[in-house]
Amino acid sequence: MALLGKKLSTVFALHGLQYVMPIVVPVFFIALMVKIRVYATTLQDRIIRQEVAFRYYVATQKALPSSITGAQIIGLRFAGDNEFVSLVEQTAQHPEWTGKEIKKLVKNWKGDFNRV
Repeated sequence: MALLGKKLSTVFALHGLQYVMPIVVPVFFIALMVKIRVYATTLQDRIIRQEVAFRYYVATQKALPSSITGAQIIGLRFAGDNEFVSLVEQTAQHPEWTGKEIKKLVKNWKGDFNRV
């Protein structure tokens, strides 16, 4: 058996990699999973921005105000149709509002159950 181990080590010439690989491989796959998760949520945020802009355009025939930030748009997506336009206009007048503050102002909650 020792002879087989000696032959394998000369063929593959690991030079200590057998001690490093059990650490490197799992760390690589964890980093890969985190990167994929970041890509998925970034894509969803872009889709939410487009969806809210389109929803506002359909309701008002105007473009979404450019002063509204991404975090505010993500908060606005929970507003029901009857309060959406007024909440967008209030948000445009109050650029200091955060997404959480906007969510607290929503009275008719419209859930987003398709988030990753």
